[in-house]
Amino acid sequence: PQETLSVRVSLERHLLGLYLGEALVKEFEVGSGKPATPTYPGVYEVKDKRGLPPASTPLAAVAAA
Repeated sequence: PQETLSVRVSLERHLLGLYLGEALVKEFEVGSGKPATPTYPGVYEVKDKRGLPPASTPLAAVAAA
């Protein structure tokens, strides 16, 4: 079976982690809401995607981008 690719965001640390299974592949800095318009913790779903690499692209190449 293939490992699941997931994204986890730390609002406190302002970091997005890209995980393959339980292994952290890469981290990216992210912005989050302001006190007046906070980003609420929870589970979010990606509805629209752009610039996805072809399915044949190795994960290492995606993480390096």
